[in-house]
Amino acid sequence: TTLTEAHHSAFRRCSNLKEISIGKEKIKTYPFKVTYSIMLQLKEIGINCPEVLLTQEDLYLQKELLKKNPIPKEVSYSDDNCFRNYNDYWRIIIHENIKSIGKDCFASCDAIIRNRSKINYDE
Repeated sequence: TTLTEAHHSAFRRCSNLKEISIGKEKIKTYPFKVTYSIMLQLKEIGINCPEVLLTQEDLYLQKELLKKNPIPKEVSYSDDNCFRNYNDYWRIIIHENIKSIGKDCFASCDAIIRNRSKINYDE
Protein backbone atom coordinates (compact mmCIF):
# COMPACT_ATOMS: atom_id res chain seq x y z
CA THR A 1 0.00 0.00 0.00
CA THR A 2 1.22 3.49 -0.88
CA LEU A 3 0.25 6.58 1.09
CA THR A 4 -1.17 9.03 -1.44
CA GLU A 5 -2.75 11.70 0.74
CA ALA A 6 -2.66 13.15 4.26
CA HIS A 7 -4.80 15.94 5.67
CA HIS A 8 -2.97 19.28 5.97
CA SER A 9 -3.24 19.23 9.76
CA ALA A 10 -2.46 15.52 10.25
CA PHE A 11 0.28 16.34 12.79
CA ARG A 12 -1.69 18.96 14.68
CA ARG A 13 -0.88 18.93 18.41
CA CYS A 14 1.92 16.37 17.95
CA SER A 15 4.28 18.29 20.18
CA ASN A 16 6.80 15.45 20.69
CA LEU A 17 7.20 14.47 17.03
CA LYS A 18 10.84 13.58 16.31
CA GLU A 19 10.70 12.06 12.81
CA ILE A 20 8.32 10.84 10.11
CA SER A 21 8.76 7.58 8.27
CA ILE A 22 6.72 6.30 5.36
CA GLY A 23 7.29 2.58 5.24
CA LYS A 24 10.90 2.02 6.21
CA GLU A 25 12.10 5.33 4.83
CA LYS A 26 12.68 8.28 7.15
CA ILE A 27 11.61 11.28 5.10
CA LYS A 28 13.43 14.59 4.71
CA THR A 29 10.78 16.22 2.48
CA TYR A 30 7.13 15.91 3.45
CA PRO A 31 5.23 15.26 0.18
CA PHE A 32 1.79 16.54 1.26
CA LYS A 33 0.29 19.93 2.06
CA VAL A 34 0.73 21.11 5.69
CA THR A 35 -0.36 24.19 7.60
CA TYR A 36 2.15 26.93 8.30
CA SER A 37 2.28 26.08 12.01
CA ILE A 38 3.00 22.41 11.29
CA MET A 39 5.63 23.40 8.72
CA LEU A 40 7.45 25.35 11.45
CA GLN A 41 7.32 22.29 13.71
CA LEU A 42 8.60 19.92 10.99
CA LYS A 43 11.33 22.37 10.01
CA GLU A 44 12.69 22.14 13.57
CA ILE A 45 13.30 18.40 13.09
CA GLY A 46 14.86 18.85 9.65
CA ILE A 47 11.90 18.06 7.40
CA ASN A 48 11.33 20.29 4.37
CA CYS A 49 7.69 21.13 3.47
CA PRO A 50 7.26 22.56 -0.04
CA GLU A 51 3.42 22.66 0.05
CA VAL A 52 2.40 25.05 2.85
CA LEU A 53 -1.15 26.25 3.54
CA LEU A 54 -1.90 29.36 5.59
CA THR A 55 -5.08 29.05 7.71
CA GLN A 56 -6.99 31.26 10.14
CA GLU A 57 -5.63 29.09 12.94
CA ASP A 58 -2.06 29.84 11.79
CA LEU A 59 -2.82 33.57 11.90
CA TYR A 60 -3.94 33.16 15.49
CA LEU A 61 -1.19 30.76 16.63
CA GLN A 62 1.69 32.59 14.90
CA LYS A 63 0.44 36.14 15.47
CA GLU A 64 3.79 37.56 16.62
CA LEU A 65 5.74 35.83 13.86
CA LEU A 66 3.30 37.03 11.17
CA LYS A 67 2.98 40.58 12.46
CA LYS A 68 4.94 42.32 9.68
CA ASN A 69 3.52 40.40 6.71
CA PRO A 70 0.94 37.66 7.21
CA ILE A 71 1.97 35.64 4.14
CA PRO A 72 5.52 34.30 4.55
CA LYS A 73 7.57 33.19 1.53
CA GLU A 74 7.19 29.51 2.56
CA VAL A 75 3.42 29.66 2.02
CA SER A 76 2.05 28.31 -1.28
CA TYR A 77 -1.68 28.43 -0.55
CA SER A 78 -4.13 30.36 1.59
CA ASP A 79 -7.10 28.46 2.94
CA ASP A 80 -10.75 29.31 2.30
CA ASN A 81 -11.77 32.23 4.52
CA CYS A 82 -8.17 32.61 5.73
CA PHE A 83 -8.36 36.36 6.42
CA ARG A 84 -12.17 36.56 6.72
CA ASN A 85 -13.17 39.20 9.31
CA TYR A 86 -9.49 39.63 10.13
CA ASN A 87 -8.67 43.31 10.32
CA ASP A 88 -5.33 43.21 12.12
CA TYR A 89 -3.51 43.68 8.82
CA TRP A 90 -3.82 46.73 6.62
CA ARG A 91 -1.31 45.57 4.00
CA ILE A 92 -0.81 42.12 2.51
CA ILE A 93 1.88 41.20 -0.01
CA ILE A 94 0.99 38.27 -2.25
CA HIS A 95 4.38 36.91 -3.28
CA GLU A 96 5.36 34.82 -6.30
CA ASN A 97 5.30 31.49 -4.39
CA ILE A 98 1.51 31.65 -3.93
CA LYS A 99 -0.16 29.02 -6.12
CA SER A 100 -3.75 29.65 -5.05
CA ILE A 101 -5.88 31.80 -2.77
CA GLY A 102 -8.83 30.15 -1.08
CA LYS A 103 -12.47 31.01 -1.57
CA ASP A 104 -13.56 34.14 0.28
CA CYS A 105 -10.01 34.55 1.60
CA PHE A 106 -10.40 38.30 2.10
CA ALA A 107 -14.16 38.45 2.77
CA SER A 108 -15.18 41.09 5.31
CA CYS A 109 -11.66 42.45 5.67
CA ASP A 110 -12.72 46.06 5.96
CA ALA A 111 -9.22 47.49 6.28
CA ILE A 112 -8.06 45.77 3.10
CA ILE A 113 -11.25 46.33 1.11
CA ARG A 114 -11.26 50.09 1.86
CA ASN A 115 -7.62 50.29 0.75
CA ARG A 116 -7.48 47.98 -2.26
CA SER A 117 -4.24 49.61 -3.33
CA LYS A 118 -2.68 48.09 -0.20
CA ILE A 119 -2.83 44.55 -1.66
CA ASN A 120 0.48 44.16 -3.44
CA TYR A 121 1.69 41.44 -5.75
CA ASP A 122 5.38 40.77 -5.30
CA GLU A 123 7.21 40.50 -8.61
